[in-house]
Amino acid sequence: MSIPPVGPCPRFVAYGITSVRDTHGNMDSILALREEASLGGNAWPRVYSAGAMIDGAPATYGDATEVKTAAQARRAVDARAVAGVDFIKTYTRITPELFKALLDEANALNLKVTAHLGLTDAETASRLGVASIEHMTGIPEAANPRGAEKLYAEHRASFFRGWNAFEKSWATLDSTNLARVAATLVDRNVILIPTLVLHDTFSRLDDPAVLLDPDLKSVPDSEIKRWNLPDLKARAGWTDADYVAFRASRPMQDLFVRIPGGGRSDRGGHRRDQPDASTGTDAAYRDGAAGERGTHPERRPSRRDDQRRPAPRRRFHRDAGCGQGGGPGHSRCGSARRYPQYRDR
Repeated sequence: MSIPPVGPCPRFVAYGITSVRDTHGNMDSILALREEASLGGNAWPRVYSAGAMIDGAPATYGDATEVKTAAQARRAVDARAVAGVDFIKTYTRITPELFKALLDEANALNLKVTAHLGLTDAETASRLGVASIEHMTGIPEAANPRGAEKLYAEHRASFFRGWNAFEKSWATLDSTNLARVAATLVDRNVILIPTLVLHDTFSRLDDPAVLLDPDLKSVPDSEIKRWNLPDLKARAGWTDADYVAFRASRPMQDLFVRIPGGGRSDRGGHRRDQPDASTGTDAAYRDGAAGERGTHPERRPSRRDDQRRPAPRRRFHRDAGCGQGGGPGHSRCGSARRYPQYRDR
């Protein structure tokens, strides 16, 4: 999600939300908010932020960072590492060629990458080393390679044409190919953030009862106004036929996140320590498949952590010139400046 500065932070905690994962925001304001939350002076949740997301050309959002070459992709990652983000977020126009350079640089700086895919399918992204996938994007392209080029053409045309084609394509997929893709993601320890509530809500925006949901009574009117649903529907070009098509896709979306172990049932030998494609699993969190042992897979140590326990050396060496080994080079790297108590480790 993306959170506006300060506004909803106290409300999150009031509803029992203790951690927020921000996947796109103004670099300066969201990182300042994260630092303020980490000090513990306010009843705010922990904030894990990617800063501004990285997109191909032309970037979908004006406040995203647009990259056209591998060198630009690497520099965008470097800039975020210096700023101190917790992870990297990429958007729909990142191609496999850009992904390769971006993921290579992020890996060198010990930063995980989460992706809202568009021009890259999920299996390719997982092979290149993506840590997590947003909204189940890239799954239809991987499950039906023959139809992938049509989807890519829609993604190139515009964001909403790509999103609409992606949503509708789920209805054409079969369970065998979905199980194959799920197994690949499991084997490569990729965490899936399916956001089923998003898919379901978009499929029912033609129903006035959606806005009468009792859960929305606690949402401030100012926030509902900020959503601006009439403008969203107009920009997306959604019609009654689109909502019907979106609803037709919902059963396959629900099925995908319920495929146990990529088609292997628990009764049929699915190991408890094998991550499910649907959640990324406790095992991935516990064993450090996407992060340090016992931590959120995309989290960055906070000042609270510094006071609570020492962390492994590799968490504090983010500059490429440091070599992750301390010494004179490390004393000049951003991690040493941020965590001086680890300067000699």
